[in-house]
Amino acid sequence: MTVRYVGSLYVVPKGAKGDVTVTSAQRATAQDGKPVLELMLENRGNSHVIMEDPSLKLTVGTVSKTLNAAALEGSVAGENVLAQHARRFAIAWPEGLPQGAIKAELAYTAQR
Repeated sequence: MTVRYVGSLYVVPKGAKGDVTVTSAQRATAQDGKPVLELMLENRGNSHVIMEDPSLKLTVGTVSKTLNAAALEGSVAGENVLAQHARRFAIAWPEGLPQGAIKAELAYTAQR
């Protein structure tokens, strides 16, 4: 068994803040053929963000669905987005959400 420990040190200017927003949300197909929600998140701030207790409100037409932190576990929850970088996430397609243009709103607590 091999064990590897990785540590990170962030030098952050006083008053620096992260600003993670959804830049795109669309339906895609995973390698196993199942539908997924493909999210592109971008941190436009000047500090990295570890997203704790995230929630994602999705709206397609008149149907809205909110995914809480438990539903986002293993994807967005607890993930780090570096300052001035973007990350792509794939989440199992939410049951009951129809196909169509998706409006996505992300809320989270930034861990320091």
